[in-house]
Amino acid sequence: MPDLTFTHDPATTTTTFHASRHAYRLEGKGRQRSLTLIFDDTVQAVDRLDIGSQKARDAFAGRFNGRSTTIAQELMALAAGAEQATSDGDESTNESRPSQATLLVNLATAAGVDLFHDHNGEAYASFMVEGHRETVAIKAKAFRSWLARGYFEQYGGAPGSQALQDAQTVLSGQALYQGAQVEVWTRLAEHEDRLYVDLGDDAWQVIEIGPDGWRVLPSAEAPVKFRRSRSMLALPMPDPGGSLDDLGLLVNVRDDDDLVLIKGWLVGALCSEGGRAILELTGEQGSCKTTTARILKRIIDPSGVPLRTTPRDERDLVIAASNGLIVAFDNLSEPKDWFSDALCRLSTGGGIGGRELYTDTDEVVLDAQRPCLLTGINTVATRSDLGDRTLSVTLPAVPAEQRRTEADLWADFDALHARLLGGVLNAAVAALASRGTIDLPRKPRLADFVAWVEGASPALGWAPGDFLSAFEASRHNVDAVAIEALAIGPTLLRFMQDRDEWEGTASQLLEQLTALIDDATKRDRDWPKRANRLSNQLRRLSPNLRQVGLWVGLDRPGAAGTRTITLTKNSPVWDRQYRQDRQSPSENPRRDAENPPTLPDDGDRQSSSVPFAWDNLPDDPDDPDDGFARSSEEGSVVVECSSCGAPLPDDRTYICRNCQPDATG
Repeated sequence: MPDLTFTHDPATTTTTFHASRHAYRLEGKGRQRSLTLIFDDTVQAVDRLDIGSQKARDAFAGRFNGRSTTIAQELMALAAGAEQATSDGDESTNESRPSQATLLVNLATAAGVDLFHDHNGEAYASFMVEGHRETVAIKAKAFRSWLARGYFEQYGGAPGSQALQDAQTVLSGQALYQGAQVEVWTRLAEHEDRLYVDLGDDAWQVIEIGPDGWRVLPSAEAPVKFRRSRSMLALPMPDPGGSLDDLGLLVNVRDDDDLVLIKGWLVGALCSEGGRAILELTGEQGSCKTTTARILKRIIDPSGVPLRTTPRDERDLVIAASNGLIVAFDNLSEPKDWFSDALCRLSTGGGIGGRELYTDTDEVVLDAQRPCLLTGINTVATRSDLGDRTLSVTLPAVPAEQRRTEADLWADFDALHARLLGGVLNAAVAALASRGTIDLPRKPRLADFVAWVEGASPALGWAPGDFLSAFEASRHNVDAVAIEALAIGPTLLRFMQDRDEWEGTASQLLEQLTALIDDATKRDRDWPKRANRLSNQLRRLSPNLRQVGLWVGLDRPGAAGTRTITLTKNSPVWDRQYRQDRQSPSENPRRDAENPPTLPDDGDRQSSSVPFAWDNLPDDPDDPDDGFARSSEEGSVVVECSSCGAPLPDDRTYICRNCQPDATG
């Protein structure tokens, strides 16, 4: 038997055998291994075979005439030596040659990698890279590359793909079962009443925003952990003296009110309480909708893919929302119902899920809120629930003589970017400083968002109430669009044009409304063909109809369960969503039939043209009649003006402008 010398490298699972003029290199694990024959320092053959099989050894040796017997004997000794070199019987040998996967896990542990998981059970690793700390998902390619790089630097070889996968699996288990649960953020985070913004630069620096100002921190000093998507781009170093005054030089708007809405939406994108507003940019071709959307997103959340097309399904929306702070969709037409509902959940909170790839039951879940940005020629927010969350801005067409080249526009933007970003941060500081002190006289939908922007007003150069007025004014357009979007809306207004009140069943109302429309409208797929569909559409439109003076009441009186619909124009009739009984009209007629009464302050949006002013007047029962009378109904929240019978919210003393025109708010 030839005398062979063995050299075994556990890191690369390579065993080298030397015998006289022949050398053999056996690589890999398992039965089938790679065998290389070297003769006089020259590679003679490379093959994969089962070194323990005599038949395989003889077939390999038979390829070499004149040396086949010698090679066959050497291969037999090689097989015995390989078995001894990789034997599991010697405990000291086992300890000296751990697997590649074990070496990778040990490498991560020695590097001080922090392993943890988020509330969805996603495993993460946080580690130091060239003086700064980075956070990535353990299953991500970025962490796999970091492991491979560390292994090569440590052992001078490349780890196998299976070893990398095994190491990631072990580390994920440690993160999930031994690591702490830590929230992982994208671009924007909140911790102990302070906000943190990921600059996205190579040093992973973080902006800390508090009520006393903002500053830039190294990643290792930030108390929050950020993850990054591959499309995320870096923000410039913000200008401490920045403002949003120059934004009007870059965006195309009709008037100052639209600019107020856009600035308010930008500042509100950093609001961490309540819902996130949706900004809708509409306009004809050539109104710079897409360019304006790119500018707004780039100010606080630059991305390699700033605008996306309409998602095919909810999974695409999950991906878009998980890869940045602002979700922006360009050139939308009429959104499908599922997309409209998903945008509502994304705005005001609610889980959006999608099945994880290559699994049957595992789900990718995003339980978060994101400010959204939509563009389209026509209004996208046609459904009332989506419209309630939307700031709608119509952009004017840009005359040919006023158009600019892309190069000039983006050069101007780059020159102003740091100043604009600093302006957003300064406004956020003011909003944090006034958090909890803003008391809105009328609480619309997204009241937290509106209060946040109102709190930032001093840094934006606005008077108190400026943004609330612009916000409520935009609601009128939303109401009109929502009513026009369904064929039943304009028909219902025409039906009630010469009526003050109507009461009956849904079937009766559908019959009378159908008599007012033409055959084309009857064939419209949105026209209700059954009474229950009419009731559903009325329930959807009732908030918008109230803002134009038409109250919809839905009841179910009687043992038979007959559903009764009550339509009242300019009278205090509230439907069941306010849990109020129908109020009898006052004996005194309303003095202004153009303005409907306001509704209780229940967090839903109110019209900006409600005819009421507020004042902190004492409510002393010994005082003479001051024009206010409480409803006699037990437990009611209604306060009625004794002059005109208008219902007033109970949490304040209100003065009806119709009855006291000199009152001011």
